[in-house]
Amino acid sequence: MCLGSGWFKREYEAYGIPWDEDHDERIKREREAILLMKTLWADTVTNFDGRFYKIKDAIMEPKPLQKPHPPVWIGGRSPKSKELIAELANGWLMFGREPEEIRQNIDSMNEMIGDEHRYYAVALERVSTDHPDECITVIQEYVNTGANLLNLPFYSIESITWFANEVLPSFKKS
Repeated sequence: MCLGSGWFKREYEAYGIPWDEDHDERIKREREAILLMKTLWADTVTNFDGRFYKIKDAIMEPKPLQKPHPPVWIGGRSPKSKELIAELANGWLMFGREPEEIRQNIDSMNEMIGDEHRYYAVALERVSTDHPDECITVIQEYVNTGANLLNLPFYSIESITWFANEVLPSFKKS
């Protein structure tokens, strides 16, 4: 599950969630929501009395197969988001940044969490669908940052087919 504190007011409004212009307040709401979800996933009966969420004698079944809970991924790049990722997340999803910024982000997160393990994913906005070598070079640049996972955008079946036929065989050779 990938979460974020939100940046697009319209999404909040669409779901009837109160929008708060204060980013730090949205982070606090996100933190509390994650704690509540983890409690629901783990406990037979949940009581939760937070600032934003209150539940009494709640039962959530069936429980997730993953123990102690499904992996929690958080997207975001603000200092408060990074603190929340260090505290509660299993993974960090970063969007459309250059490799050097991704490397710096991963290095700073590793300093924050010490020996704890995190997954680092990068969602790329674009990859070349014309030149396999160029595509491989871009992917390798992100792999070299320390990212564990890459989310590659494919906008058509043709681009997926091209990637499978032209790029993946090149990875097998190296």
